Amino acid sequence: MSDDWNKFAPPSSPLELPAQPREREIASKGRRFGTLVVDYICYLALAFVFGVLIALLFGSRGLAALHSVPDLVTGSVLYIGYYAFFEGIWARTPGKLIFGTVAVDATEVLV
Repeated sequence: MSDDWNKFAPPSSPLELPAQPREREIASKGRRFGTLVVDYICYLALAFVFGVLIALLFGSRGLAALHSVPDLVTGSVLYIGYYAFFEGIWARTPGKLIFGTVAVDATEVLV
């Protein structure tokens, strides 16, 4: 067997790093509040769709079961699920995408 070519070798492509690190700035209070408002509106839409789906799939028995669970528990589960879904897949929520904010590590240099 020839040593010139190994079909199991990883592809050889040059790694190109950005010339300069991306400049970041601290988001203003208004921008962060806007992010919160957009995320809360999306959460309310999710809660509405969840309630409609329960009503359509299970009828009055499903709604009775949903009403037997405290609102704080239902809301907390939906809110945590909302953030876990978006942060887990894209590492950004819809509010962060719209307002262009990014959560960074405290050790990153801010401009």
